[in-house]
Amino acid sequence: DYEGQEKILFYLLCKISREKKIKLSVLGKQPSPFNQMEEKFYKEIDKDFIFIPKTKEKYKNYRHIDDSKLVVSVDSTLGYESLARGKRTAFFSIRSQDSDNKSYNFGWPNKFQDLGPFWINYYDEFYIRKIIDYLLNISDKEWNTETRKYINKIMIYDSGNEILKKYIKEIEFKTN
Repeated sequence: DYEGQEKILFYLLCKISREKKIKLSVLGKQPSPFNQMEEKFYKEIDKDFIFIPKTKEKYKNYRHIDDSKLVVSVDSTLGYESLARGKRTAFFSIRSQDSDNKSYNFGWPNKFQDLGPFWINYYDEFYIRKIIDYLLNISDKEWNTETRKYINKIMIYDSGNEILKKYIKEIEFKTN
């Protein structure tokens, strides 16, 4: 029952955003017409947030992430992309908590500890608050140093796909 865990987490995130006077936005993942059901799911928990429906506009999700001070993800690819792009990203991978399926753990298939500086694999209000405070207060230099230990093990950001282009050229050269 992932929805139950996510409802508890979302309620806490709404509470924290009010306490810290931070605007909370939810970036929808379902295209229309399902985005109305997704928005309703969150509005039944709390109404103090902005819902941003998913659109077909290319790169819009990245613009929303780039405009954010802090990104929170349960275990989405977009969350990992946010981290790889250098954005302060918290991972609350609570889906693995009541399951033997470890593929929901942060950084899977890597085997990281269940609790790290910007992630947790179970619901714990104290540590969730601690991670959010850490990400809101860490300097950019400290963030880059901290995440450098993990990013290349999880997802590499290659602006302009230069690594792929180089690889394709090498293959073309070898076949010619």
